[in-house]
Amino acid sequence: MKLLSLFLVLMTSSFAFAAETVRVVEDVIPHSIQYTYADAKFYMDTESSLGYAQVEVNERYQVTRWVEHCYPVGDPRFPSVSCRRVPHVEEVNRLIYKHTELIPNLVLEGNKMVYHSESGAVECGTLGTSRVFRRPTLYLSGKCQLDAGVVLDRADRKVIVDFKVK
Repeated sequence: MKLLSLFLVLMTSSFAFAAETVRVVEDVIPHSIQYTYADAKFYMDTESSLGYAQVEVNERYQVTRWVEHCYPVGDPRFPSVSCRRVPHVEEVNRLIYKHTELIPNLVLEGNKMVYHSESGAVECGTLGTSRVFRRPTLYLSGKCQLDAGVVLDRADRKVIVDFKVK
């Protein structure tokens, strides 16, 4: 009996603190053989007081440039210069997808970023100004996050962004 009551207490407490997940973006992106990665950021519109997710997918690839290196060789009394071409490899990032999507029920109340869910309101952060540049900045509390990723779904590659409340 004690074991059953302990099990019920654990189950109800885990349901009370269960995280809520909302799928914000699920779009098909172009195919590539290069390494791609997704990034998502919060954006709060101060005029309409609505919250958005800004999604970017970048592709990282390598570019080889041939550089000519010249150096002196031989006897210093009879100077000669030898030149040869060597490869120089650089990594370059290219933006292949950019999108801004509305996050439902995420609003700006005063200077607080609040998400209204079925279980109640969750304060995700505050809108303030940065110390150095005096620009509007979101200071997140860690209770809300955006998870972005690129997945292969059958024949399509998709960017998926989930909004999670802890």
